[in-house]
Amino acid sequence: MVVVIVLILLWRVLPVFRRVLSSMGGGMSDSGSAMMRLGVAVGWIVLALVALVVIAVIVGILLMRTEHREKVAAFIQRVFPPYRRLNKKLSASRVASVLSMMLSSGFPTDEALEMTSHVLSDKDAAAKVADIRAGLENGKTFADSVSETKLFEELHDRMLKMGSATGCEDQVLGKLAGIYEEQVEDGITRLVSIIEPTLVALLSVVIGAVLLSVMLPMAGILSSL
Repeated sequence: MVVVIVLILLWRVLPVFRRVLSSMGGGMSDSGSAMMRLGVAVGWIVLALVALVVIAVIVGILLMRTEHREKVAAFIQRVFPPYRRLNKKLSASRVASVLSMMLSSGFPTDEALEMTSHVLSDKDAAAKVADIRAGLENGKTFADSVSETKLFEELHDRMLKMGSATGCEDQVLGKLAGIYEEQVEDGITRLVSIIEPTLVALLSVVIGAVLLSVMLPMAGILSSL
């Protein structure tokens, strides 16, 4: 909505003000003209940036539905750290959820890990699951193998070790899946709550700059009458 307001100001309102100012004062001073040109330039630049962001988002969504999904996701993780953190927690939640379901259903740990790696779309998470299987084959415990992959946070690694010691690995993994899922939801909510007011504030500043670029020359002309 704010973008539409800025577009209307630049496309329809400013030309009208420019004609009104010219008719009132026979022309604007150099500083007034410079101020108006600056306001118009800032407005169009911001609109162009917003358009580029929207196009990039649309293209990214379309590419995520193709075979280039992994490359796009890797690029977004490099340029946008909050997405990388959310994706890491989401992968941890999926691994914990699938393993919890497999183990609680009576599957052996190695078989559960193998099946888990097949249902994961994230290659990094699948590679960590493969590392856990390799650790088990080398004689390490399940909890130690998980800890070495850095899949979970340190506190949750300790929780898993306690669960392994008491034979409650599936229950602990189910709990961890819920914890990471909540963290992902909270992270998305915080991200949206930051992005939305930031965009509104930026566009509001642009509107103010455009309006000032009109009002200041008008004030100069009125004061000279």
